[in-house]
Amino acid sequence: MKGKRKKDINYYLNLPWEIKLKKIPKEDGGGWLASIPLLGEWSCIGDGETELEAIENLKKRLKQLLQEYLKKGIDIPEPKKEEFKDYSGRILLRLPVDLHYKLATQAKTNNMSLNSYIIYLLSTELTLDSLAKEMEKIAQKIKSEEEEEQVLLEQELKQRILDKPWKPLKVIRGGKDIRLKMEGESEAA
Repeated sequence: MKGKRKKDINYYLNLPWEIKLKKIPKEDGGGWLASIPLLGEWSCIGDGETELEAIENLKKRLKQLLQEYLKKGIDIPEPKKEEFKDYSGRILLRLPVDLHYKLATQAKTNNMSLNSYIIYLLSTELTLDSLAKEMEKIAQKIKSEEEEEQVLLEQELKQRILDKPWKPLKVIRGGKDIRLKMEGESEAA
């Protein structure tokens, strides 16, 4: 079982923070301003004559700010993974009244909020669906391997038959059947 990674200063410094760069007009002193909007546009900033200098100063400020937050026990918001960027975790769902009633009743029976119960049902269904797909892949792989093994066995059998020294010793007539005996084969065979 994997343990949770301790969220220390290095953990936070290595997160994929989104940095906003803004050119400062000459009339305001010139240069560049770098900030991390997620931490507050003006709470974590760095400036410099070049973009690189502004980012380096921002990194220094980020480290100071994170150390301060960790020392004081302030929650630090983490950047969302890129694939989750367009999702807030909220949806508006319209459903028939009777389904709403059934879900609410089941949630109450299970001592859960309606929201938690719906999340539970959706998560369970997604997990089962994912497992079913994985099982299907495994079954297809096994079937494919079995078919491949069958082909190899048939090829090996054909090769053995072709390699076997067939020498007609005598023709055995038994009714309509006529066959050649293989060398070393008994009369009863």
